[in-house]
Amino acid sequence: MKKKKLAVIFAAVAIAATPVSTLTASAEDSVDATTTTIYGDINSDGSITLSDSVAFEKVLNGQYTFSDYTVVDLNVNYVVDAADKQILLAFLMQVISTLPYTG
Repeated sequence: MKKKKLAVIFAAVAIAATPVSTLTASAEDSVDATTTTIYGDINSDGSITLSDSVAFEKVLNGQYTFSDYTVVDLNVNYVVDAADKQILLAFLMQVISTLPYTG
């Protein structure tokens, strides 16, 4: 558990040091009613892990694209930005327990 938290902290520092762009989503980018959205599961492997944090950084840098940006919009404001990245890291460090986070 200690190693996991340390790895997340190192990832957070590395991510915080990189430049961030902002993506804007629209209501049309919402999920099809027949699919299940796992907020924060950016790499679509069925779980939310440090790998998703790495994928998130690639999304912000334009290196990773997909059709459903709602999984990345973790505060549900139709903008994908550093705030969403911070929410994902807080979830990984178990500071918050649910996604999306609107508190």
